[in-house]
Amino acid sequence: MDIVSTTITSVLTGVLTGLYSSLIITRFGRFVALRDEALRLVRSAVYIAEESKLNFPQQPEYKRMVLISSDFFALKHSKAANEINDLHGEIYKATLEAQSGQLDFKAYDHAYTEWQRRIRMLRPNYRSLITLYPRL
Repeated sequence: MDIVSTTITSVLTGVLTGLYSSLIITRFGRFVALRDEALRLVRSAVYIAEESKLNFPQQPEYKRMVLISSDFFALKHSKAANEINDLHGEIYKATLEAQSGQLDFKAYDHAYTEWQRRIRMLRPNYRSLITLYPRL
């Protein structure tokens, strides 16, 4: 009986540990997918310097950043959500300024690089990753 109970305990422990690990990996994967979506959105901007202003022949749907932020909030990654909201405002403002000639190519290009860096630096809320509450 001792071997049977030890085997059952070991199997149950292994199964529960595997389920918990997969839950953490799934949550982290969701975070990374949202972060990558925000990064692709910023990187998809096409801008061309024309005289004293920038032309945006193909402008991404930056309003999707609000949806990404909302998903971060729902997953309890508040810092990442707030950073995405801040970036959305900065991108919108800089794009309008660049189109009107108030922001030159070099300044916009520097901001564009900085936005990408800030998105890459987003970190998950580790507490929300390891909680037992099944929020995906």
